[in-house]
Amino acid sequence: MKVKFIIICFTYLLLHAQTPILRAKVKGIAVQEASPDLYTGFTTRTAGDSVFLSVNNGVTDIDILKSTLKETAVQTFHFTGDTLVGFTTSGPDVEGWVYLRAVLMNGGESDIFRTKLCDVGVQDYTVGIGELINEFTISTDGEYVYLNAISALIGVEEDKYSEHEVDKLVFALDVSPNPAINSAQISYSIAKQCKVNLSVYDVTGRLVKTLIKNQNQNPNFYRLIWNMDDKQEHQLSAGIYFIKFNAGGYQTTQKILLLK
Repeated sequence: MKVKFIIICFTYLLLHAQTPILRAKVKGIAVQEASPDLYTGFTTRTAGDSVFLSVNNGVTDIDILKSTLKETAVQTFHFTGDTLVGFTTSGPDVEGWVYLRAVLMNGGESDIFRTKLCDVGVQDYTVGIGELINEFTISTDGEYVYLNAISALIGVEEDKYSEHEVDKLVFALDVSPNPAINSAQISYSIAKQCKVNLSVYDVTGRLVKTLIKNQNQNPNFYRLIWNMDDKQEHQLSAGIYFIKFNAGGYQTTQKILLLK
């Protein structure tokens, strides 16, 4: 995780255990929590003398910052279809502005906040591989109020256990090799006659390919080869993918890393 503070007037800030992206102690700025969700953009609105910066989850706007000060500004930035993975900072520029920029997984970025105030600071924050920013919390140290970005694993979560026994037969899933380069062998077993579904998802939770759909199968061991392609049979780019197995009420998900 890259961390760099830019504080107007060149004051210094000690790092906290959380991951603050903005701090303020002026009365004209307030920050607010936003519960875990998959966000699709930042929006702005005004109400009286106040301007608000909000995160949008595709349905509604959730305020995370409010300012009544002329030395601050916020900006709308939509990123539906992409994933928020960090923030970068820049400045001060020739006019004294410091900027906070939202960064997306596929390389897009945009300013969402700027300020000239000495009592407001912004910080770089980059999440780990396979994570997104899905929550904003607030904290205080008695002097400053902080807006914190919280990261989580994106896509489908991998199950810790992938075997379930029924009358000495088991529902189980195994993926190998892992990491994989050109193809992967997917082995599974089912403990009773049932419908089987086997699908591949990327780290954003998007369905990449359906390998088996509602296929009626008898209790047995099964094996297939997946050529690391999507539903159009195009080769996938390197990264993390998730194999989701659903059979007879049993569900499990295994993570696989594709190398190039």
